[in-house]
Amino acid sequence: MQHPSLIEPGTLCMSEVVTNAIRHTRSPRIVIEVSIGDERVLVRVHDNRPCPLPAPKQPPHEECEHGRGLALIEAHAARWGITFFGGLSPRSKAVWFELHETAETRGAGAIRTDLP
Repeated sequence: MQHPSLIEPGTLCMSEVVTNAIRHTRSPRIVIEVSIGDERVLVRVHDNRPCPLPAPKQPPHEECEHGRGLALIEAHAARWGITFFGGLSPRSKAVWFELHETAETRGAGAIRTDLP
């Protein structure tokens, strides 16, 4: 298994982006694309609604259950953004994020095979 230390933050970030796509775009089709490299994982969540755009909000009140998604992505992802498809009249978009494995996280969460 490549990048076991990125599984938990990747799952959390993907859940947030997919939830935002379902909740805010009402897109009838959502596609998740994952690319795994030597030291990074790139996740793209495609929907067929170029608007509304995700935008970080002011931190919500502690008791609010919503409004923390992009803050979580910013906290875990090395970078994130939006790519539009369809030229000057976009027909779809992908919200993407990239997770990097670092020397600190490399091996964290790995399954040990050298135990008796």
